[in-house]
Amino acid sequence: MFIIEKKILTYSRMNKMNVESMETPSKFNCVILFDLKKRNYTDVKTPEDYKKLVKSMDAGCELVGNQDQQVKPYFDVDMSRPKSFTFEEVTECTKWCDIISSLFPNKKLDIKILKREPREKDGQIKYSYHLIVNNIRISYSNIKVLMDQKGLQNNAPFDTTIYNKNRGFHSIYTSHKINKDTGKKEKIPELMPYDYFQMKDMSKIDLFDYCVSYIKEDFEDWDAKMTVTQDKQDKVLTYKEVSKEDDDICDDGDTVTPLEKKLEEYLNHLSEKRADGRDEWLNMMFCIINICKKNNISRRKCENLLHLFSKRCKDRYNEDDVDKWIDINYDKTRQQGYGWNYLVHTCLKQDNPDYYEKRVGKTYYIVKKEFEKHVSKCMNPVGFLRVVRDELILNDNPDPYQFLTKDKLHHAYEHYRDWETDRKSTRLNSSHLKLSRMPSSA
Repeated sequence: MFIIEKKILTYSRMNKMNVESMETPSKFNCVILFDLKKRNYTDVKTPEDYKKLVKSMDAGCELVGNQDQQVKPYFDVDMSRPKSFTFEEVTECTKWCDIISSLFPNKKLDIKILKREPREKDGQIKYSYHLIVNNIRISYSNIKVLMDQKGLQNNAPFDTTIYNKNRGFHSIYTSHKINKDTGKKEKIPELMPYDYFQMKDMSKIDLFDYCVSYIKEDFEDWDAKMTVTQDKQDKVLTYKEVSKEDDDICDDGDTVTPLEKKLEEYLNHLSEKRADGRDEWLNMMFCIINICKKNNISRRKCENLLHLFSKRCKDRYNEDDVDKWIDINYDKTRQQGYGWNYLVHTCLKQDNPDYYEKRVGKTYYIVKKEFEKHVSKCMNPVGFLRVVRDELILNDNPDPYQFLTKDKLHHAYEHYRDWETDRKSTRLNSSHLKLSRMPSSA
């Protein structure tokens, strides 16, 4: 038995649902599935029930276009190309994600991708993708507003006709659709979760992360960030002004980025004397502020880092005094020279030379040698061959070799991008390592 509620609806058009009578369009913690053939919808509350119901449906989709309903931001890519066309999937997926990120500024996005395998239609190859933003809820009409404000046109690259009233959106694991011309059900490739870098185990996903109609109350309400104004009797949605006092609205809460984690780690390895002397303390305080502003770290997080450093000298630390100093000096500018290089290659090197040598002072050639133990450049086909040595030793993996494109290589070894050769020495500094230059040819 399914743990579900079922209601029967009238059917207006083959690809639209007349669901205006639904009493509670914005529902939390459930997927709203609609069967295009049987013309009924179901509230699904567990992944197991979802899988059973999708298999039993003639042509299933999610309800996304009801009045006052909120959903995850969703985007549809549906393109046809000649058979001779070379489709650069990684490049295209990256471009689509960048466009979506620009629609939601100051927000670190968790974008999920669904894909149907390419199929031949009318003499061409058809490519179909769905992109879904997790942890945000918004009305379908406001998604269209955001796209209009960015100047995005239909099918460049997203289909904008899907943001209409009473629309359905094909959901994960669906494999049938209704032919608009004949009204009959037809088989299509199954809509599957997809990681275009192929670095994740897609068998262990949270299914509801990929469902557009599944929202939670603690998702960020993007509608609340927008306000309605009148312009020649047309309603235009724009972002509300964010004051300095409301800086944390754009903050990711307790989420800590790798850069913030690295900054905190470096500060924890400075000496107590660095926070004891007045001049050294001032220089480091402005150094932290400069780094935070340059890397768009929120004021709240910056203040926490300033207190973290000041606590290095427990005898002199006073929370109220530090807060007063921050209020007076946070918006002031300090002369150039106080940033990452000052923190790492001056202060950290002086205060903790052993840690500096181990974590920061490696030579380019040591890092290069470590990298080349696992990766070699392949000329035919052009790409990179990675040997998963740990799996070979521990698990007796019969196929420990992985072929990676350049994009996949950069993603897999993103942690190496903190290193680059110094112009005048063989030392490394905190910048970017050019991975494409490192492996030798295989």
